[in-house]
Amino acid sequence: MPSLCTLEWGGKFHDFSWYLLGKLTFSPRANAQSLGLTCEYNLGKHIHLMLRFNGYEVRMHRGYKVDYFGAPNPKFAPTTQDRSYVMTSISYDFGDLRLSGRNPTRL
Repeated sequence: MPSLCTLEWGGKFHDFSWYLLGKLTFSPRANAQSLGLTCEYNLGKHIHLMLRFNGYEVRMHRGYKVDYFGAPNPKFAPTTQDRSYVMTSISYDFGDLRLSGRNPTRL
């Protein structure tokens, strides 16, 4: 049975906010650990910037490999995979959008 442990922490200062998220996952097939930092900045009322750094590692146990879902095979050696990434986004919040005076929930 897989188990999961998470830790989340963050803060905000004026238009800047940050979040730190750590995860540990343990299962018979693999163990994973990640630590991510997400930074967000509001340029104005509607424009938002985001930058995320995430260190992510997966350790496959002996007998398993990626894309193999059969019975455990002792010939498969344990592997460690670095799945770290950097992600950015720019978003625009349209706020209270009206379509031809109609209620958008009743289209």
